Amino acid sequence: GADAEVRSMSMVLQRLPCWAFVLVQVAFGAAFAAIVVAALLVPPFDARRCAVPGCAPVPLRSYRATRAGAAGLVLNVSDVSPYNHQLHLVMAVRQPARAEGDTARHSYNLTLYQRTVADTLVLVSEGERAHELSCDVGSDYCSNVTIENIAFVSYERYETTVAVVDFDTDMAAPLDEVEFYFVYRDEGFVLFELWLRFALMLVTLAVLFAYALRLHLSKYTWMRLHVEQRWTLVLLGALLLQCNPITFVEVLVPYSWVPELLDRVLQSIFTCLLLLFFLVIFDALRGKSANTAAHAPLRFYTPKVLFVAILLMAQIASSVWREIRVLSDPYVYDERWSPTAIFITALFVLFLVVYAVWLIYLMVRACCDARHAVELGVRVRFFLYVTLALVTVQIVAIVLTATRVMGVSADLVVSIGAVSLYVYFLALMYTPARTATAHEAQRATNAAGMTKFVDEDDGVVEVDDDSDDGGGGDDDDDGAESD
Repeated sequence: GADAEVRSMSMVLQRLPCWAFVLVQVAFGAAFAAIVVAALLVPPFDARRCAVPGCAPVPLRSYRATRAGAAGLVLNVSDVSPYNHQLHLVMAVRQPARAEGDTARHSYNLTLYQRTVADTLVLVSEGERAHELSCDVGSDYCSNVTIENIAFVSYERYETTVAVVDFDTDMAAPLDEVEFYFVYRDEGFVLFELWLRFALMLVTLAVLFAYALRLHLSKYTWMRLHVEQRWTLVLLGALLLQCNPITFVEVLVPYSWVPELLDRVLQSIFTCLLLLFFLVIFDALRGKSANTAAHAPLRFYTPKVLFVAILLMAQIASSVWREIRVLSDPYVYDERWSPTAIFITALFVLFLVVYAVWLIYLMVRACCDARHAVELGVRVRFFLYVTLALVTVQIVAIVLTATRVMGVSADLVVSIGAVSLYVYFLALMYTPARTATAHEAQRATNAAGMTKFVDEDDGVVEVDDDSDDGGGGDDDDDGAESD
């Protein structure tokens, strides 16, 4: 009788009655909503400062470059620091007059001379460059022109001289009223992000230590753990990459592009591990009837790892290509929709669509199989609910950012905070129950293959681990994961 009451490696999730399960889900949703609300209060991602006193329009046409030199317009910015990361000098030009009924998109050519020096009279860049202005109907201004893009802010003051070399005749009047402003990363947001990542790193270390210690004290071997418990431990370690313990190096080493690229690579690795986590868990929670090769981990993991690895390599290659382009051509900031960028974006969208179809298929199959394996029902439902909540929050943040309801800084905070909360919540619910000890594990193994689980109705269900109904006990979990 006592042996029949023992569970095989029970998790906190499996001990919750129905009302507690619902309450936990509500609390999780409320925490997600609180993150979105808090993100609206963070400082803006970019700061903008007028390049001329009073932000007055400038008659740029009167500043002409000659063979003897450029008697150009002098624009300067001061009190900047490595916290501001990059520095862009942007020019806004009003549209030329349109004929009545003209709704076409017009393009104009403009060639400018620019020379930028730092506060110690160090030459940063100098030369002429042709710019193309695209003017759409319904807008007062043509597309912005990035005159200068300083990849790493290394000095406190910069001065740029701008002069006109050549322009289309239709641009003569608009060039009499040109606006200039500097754009850089807001120092308040940079400091906020540094402290946020540092705090999340400390919390992640604490949760990782507590979770690993609880697994160790349960005295269960690695293979006796549920698949969710194993991968949650991996995900907690990977979450340190999201926090990026060396983020401060980006500020302390302003002359190098390596820290920023390394941060993008670490973010990409964590994101791809999270995508792999979704595929593995939903596939591993399917019953025996869905398995085609029991105890074949290579067959189970290889397609998933290869697919996600392709996404990772593509993302890293894109980041490296972007950094090289910025270093070789400081004006690449103004070329967001070049043919290469369009190709890379289309490739990503294609892979994401394939991934989404694959994931939805696994989710549907897992839910269908859970109907025939009672002990898996609560585990599938829980993971489905929290994962859909995370995806929903991320989609809402992206939509709000695209519609300019929420800034880029808020979107970053939601992404970091929501994912961290998601992993912490999984660690809490997948923690071994207090009765999950090595002695009980041995008793559960010797109890004629009978394992006990609690479903959402708080009823007790005994399942024969050797039956063919699928999903019984930890051995079935391992088989499902291995398939």
